[in-house]
Amino acid sequence: MAINFNRRMLWLVLFLLGSLTLTCALSWHVAAGNVILEHLDAVRTSTTALRAEISTAELKYAADERARLMAAEAKGRLARDPEPVRFCTLAGPDGKPRYRTTEEYQVCQRADALREERRAVRLNLREWLAPWRSFYGLFHDAEPVPTTDPEELNVRRRGTEEMARIVTLVVGTSFLPLAYGVLGAGAAVVRRLWERMRESMLSPRDSTLALLQLALGGTIGACIGLFISPSGAAPGESKGLLDAWALSGSALSFIAGFGVEGVFQALENFVQRLFRTDESKRRRD
Repeated sequence: MAINFNRRMLWLVLFLLGSLTLTCALSWHVAAGNVILEHLDAVRTSTTALRAEISTAELKYAADERARLMAAEAKGRLARDPEPVRFCTLAGPDGKPRYRTTEEYQVCQRADALREERRAVRLNLREWLAPWRSFYGLFHDAEPVPTTDPEELNVRRRGTEEMARIVTLVVGTSFLPLAYGVLGAGAAVVRRLWERMRESMLSPRDSTLALLQLALGGTIGACIGLFISPSGAAPGESKGLLDAWALSGSALSFIAGFGVEGVFQALENFVQRLFRTDESKRRRD
């Protein structure tokens, strides 16, 4: 009996260590994906602002060109209508870019820098998503056909970004809360076993109770991940147990898993109060 108990405790500890390693690795992986996506959003925002600045500069240059042509026409010179202006498109005979003004040179240099930064971020995003593509490849073997069509390449880039956002959302808000619920319950189990070992009160049923508590921790973690949205920043006026800290779904799952017995006891009391109130109302009616 003692040998079986020790073996079960060993497997339990190994399971908890493996779960801790996997959960931490996934947490860091999802955090890295969120950083890459935030960087991509920041680059896209900067690009949009720069495009608006370039449009303003183009309109200003076109207005100056029109004024110059009108002045030439007033002096009796042969004038022509101004051509549409688009910055960063002129090229010399040698293929190198040409610039009409210093302002055009500056905004085009900034546009090139943002373009290179966007390429680097998208490369990092593809590398970050590579393990998930390999995982999905187990169920879907269709590989995209190589192409040089700009529109098709743009669609594929947007598909990669959308897939990355789905992975970070699903793993971060659904799977990680479940894993942290199990870890919270596992921490409570190890703490209880340590106390009972210190007091020489271990019994064979403790291993079974530990497994049941882990199952309850996973259940409450999954429920939190599915039903509870992460809270935003807590207002400064609300001072509670955690002061003004806002908790993520994973943090709530770990806390609920650690005190899973109290959570289910509170839920049971709530259900009893709710249905007892409804039953009393029906009796009065």
